[in-house]
Amino acid sequence: MFEIEIGKLVRNTIRNLKLGDGSTFAGRIVYKLDKDILRKILNKLDFYILITGTNGKTTTNNLTSFVLSKKYNITTNKEGANLIYGIITSFFENFGNVGVFEVDEFHINKVIKYREPEIIGITNLFRDQLDRYTEVNKIRTLWRENFSNLKITKFVVNSDDPSLSYLFKDFNTYFYGLELSYSRISEIENLSDSHYCPNCKIPLKYNRIYYSHLGNYECITCGMKNPNNYLSISDIRTFGFNGIEVKIKNKYYFFDVSGFYNAYNILLSITICSLLGLSIDEFFEYSRGFKVPFSRGEKLKYGNKDIILMLVKNPTGFNETLRIAKEENFELLVISINDWSADGHDVSWLWDVDFEENINAKEIFLTGNRVYDIAIRLKYANYRNFRIFENYRECIDYSLNSNYKKIGIMATYTSSLLIRKHLSKYHITKSKLQ
Repeated sequence: MFEIEIGKLVRNTIRNLKLGDGSTFAGRIVYKLDKDILRKILNKLDFYILITGTNGKTTTNNLTSFVLSKKYNITTNKEGANLIYGIITSFFENFGNVGVFEVDEFHINKVIKYREPEIIGITNLFRDQLDRYTEVNKIRTLWRENFSNLKITKFVVNSDDPSLSYLFKDFNTYFYGLELSYSRISEIENLSDSHYCPNCKIPLKYNRIYYSHLGNYECITCGMKNPNNYLSISDIRTFGFNGIEVKIKNKYYFFDVSGFYNAYNILLSITICSLLGLSIDEFFEYSRGFKVPFSRGEKLKYGNKDIILMLVKNPTGFNETLRIAKEENFELLVISINDWSADGHDVSWLWDVDFEENINAKEIFLTGNRVYDIAIRLKYANYRNFRIFENYRECIDYSLNSNYKKIGIMATYTSSLLIRKHLSKYHITKSKLQ
């Protein structure tokens, strides 16, 4: 296709001139030339899969495409550019016969109108970027209206999210979830706004809570509860930033990703691959060598320092990241908050992060263009041992030249891009990742 060649040329020119990775701009140019380009390229695929939700899209997308690449020629937007332009650009990297794409939860309707996907995988639904989405009910309404027109799509949905289990109960849905014998946290987090029965509107009774509003629940009025799972995890063993073990069908499997929450991402990916005929053993065999995506718990080494780069974009994800850092006794935390378009301009969500309970670092370095917002938040959390850096480069330089051996860098999306690029001057590259 002529448009594909134009896109490759634009993308390669951007990369050769070191103007960026070309993950969206090339797609934007081709879309201007042909508004119907996405329909044309999607229709050339044998089938395609979309992965959406608030947290975990990029990890799930990259894991699923990595595993399926052992059987299919995959086109995927592994850089996380999840709007239309990013999906189009992914075809300039590799035009395969099967597509696996993460898509922004508020823009999925703009993709499925061109061709109905065979599978839509949904991670979760949390409060995120209020200036863009207002509250999560806006997303649910959008999905209800647009997904009802799909005829062949199989939905793979997190059963531990009550709002999602209720929304998708009448669709062609394959539920996945945790079936643990224990709670991970003692009570619903204050930031959660989805722990009410979507049918009766009264607070749900939780028998077990895993994190945020995800858990084993029931409504004492109407009887709504977790639906039966197509696939589930019955136990999770976490090893901080050194991986997790998940028990599926009476067998433990190790996976080199950090964080309890990643068990959900793994399970969603396994369920999708299972629907395509892969066994669980095959999945874990094919997943060997998988590396976490950029800034999603990315492990780096600089001299004698262990560094973890973690994306934070909403209260739920930030809380989970802080919990891991606390468990692992990270000495220094670097928190960088930007409010650019890709991050969301509203940073009021910082007040929903549980800094009061989840920090034991010796010191915190703060940077980003909203550095004073996070500083004020930490003061109200009665944490005073922090330093403010108005220049993020100075902050990272100071961190790497400090005496701290374990450093956790927590950054919003645009900030993580800048920090990752600056780290390259220290010869910390992807080849160094654990």
